[in-house]
Amino acid sequence: MAEAESDNNEIEEIEAEEFNRSTYAEFESKDFTKRVFYAVDALAYYEEIDGEKYRTWGPYDGKPFDEDACKIVPGGWDHEHCVICGLTIHPGDEYLENKHEDILCFACEEEYRIKAKAGASDGG
Repeated sequence: MAEAESDNNEIEEIEAEEFNRSTYAEFESKDFTKRVFYAVDALAYYEEIDGEKYRTWGPYDGKPFDEDACKIVPGGWDHEHCVICGLTIHPGDEYLENKHEDILCFACEEEYRIKAKAGASDGG
């Protein structure tokens, strides 16, 4: 059993590494701005798929919505995640965001800059 777990961890690490490489590539030439995260109201969408009820959350933007399928959750959008490492960003935490709403923690942004600079010097 331990061997299988080891294999699974290795696969997950390889998948994460590939994800990180492709994600970093998507950020080339995008400018990130430092922001502070604040909790906002969320809009919870409810839908039934194959007899199972699912809820999807998103920040509420103030637009009209279907009150039969959705509800506002005050302060419900209370954290974000770095798109690279998944670090949880809580209210009051600083983070980086670009115009496409990609969110990075500072550690991943620094790694991205290092990789981008290395790629440029390698001709890549």
